[in-house]
Amino acid sequence: MNDECLVVGPFHASMINKYLLATGSERVVEEGEAVPYSLWAQAYRRYGEVQSKEEGYPDNNPKTTVGAQKLDLSLVPESAIIGLADAMQNGAAKYGPFNWREYTISSMVYIAALKRHVAAWVDGEDYAEDSGVHHLDHAMACLALLRDAESIGKLNDNRPPKGAAAELLQQYSKRRQ
Repeated sequence: MNDECLVVGPFHASMINKYLLATGSERVVEEGEAVPYSLWAQAYRRYGEVQSKEEGYPDNNPKTTVGAQKLDLSLVPESAIIGLADAMQNGAAKYGPFNWREYTISSMVYIAALKRHVAAWVDGEDYAEDSGVHHLDHAMACLALLRDAESIGKLNDNRPPKGAAAELLQQYSKRRQ
């Protein structure tokens, strides 16, 4: 698989250089340089949570220190936001915008729809025949509605009684190590 490259600004160059130094590399990344995404991701996982100017921000604005400690919504890919919006717009046209905030929704209805969309996508169909919306975008919409309805108390949690799936997955994972 080809590793896509990212052109880095001063903050990410500094973060990557900190990572490279820690891993014993003599390489130095300059601002404006294209670096493999995998290198950026490794550096971000280790040093991406910046708390202050001293740790890498090039300004002295007090908002930077406060803002760097908050949830970073810029990490959500724009393609996902656009696709989710497409699916949500399709649903709004069919059922009304934010209908799940007005009426309670049942979790298993959305889990079933999620599984159908994922199954169709895995089996090679990219777009839903009835809506023309990408199956993965429909799947994201199912999860978004479940999460939002749960957060506002409008979710009928009709999942079956708790099973052993989480424990089994952990056991199989350990077995394969």
